[in-house]
Amino acid sequence: MLICNRAGTMVAAAHAGWRGLAAGVLTETARALGEPGELMAWIGPCIRQKYYEVGDDVRDSFPNNEEAFAPNANGRWQFDLAAIVRAQLNVAGIRSVCDSGLCTYADSETFFSHRRDGRTGRQAALIWLA
Repeated sequence: MLICNRAGTMVAAAHAGWRGLAAGVLTETARALGEPGELMAWIGPCIRQKYYEVGDDVRDSFPNNEEAFAPNANGRWQFDLAAIVRAQLNVAGIRSVCDSGLCTYADSETFFSHRRDGRTGRQAALIWLA
């Protein structure tokens, strides 16, 4: 997740996996940057709902976001991580949100995915002041 203000004088980068989202990482990051109406956010590559199977523990961490969970044939849930990010940014007052739409699981040529490959790699998203 990358966030900046419209004036280009403040920037932030935050990793927002499900645990970080449940702990309020995005809300706190947005709060630290000030006026939410002046902020813009970018949702970077992440695992998308089609590939992100989770259990009740994850679903229970987001009690007011049932729309981000679809039941699957395994008795578990397909989790829409980006939907939770958008919902939390909306609650924080950030209306300008762009989603890359990129899936780290589906695109094996571009991204590492521990869930897909059983190994870890490194990737980064960058934001800076010019």
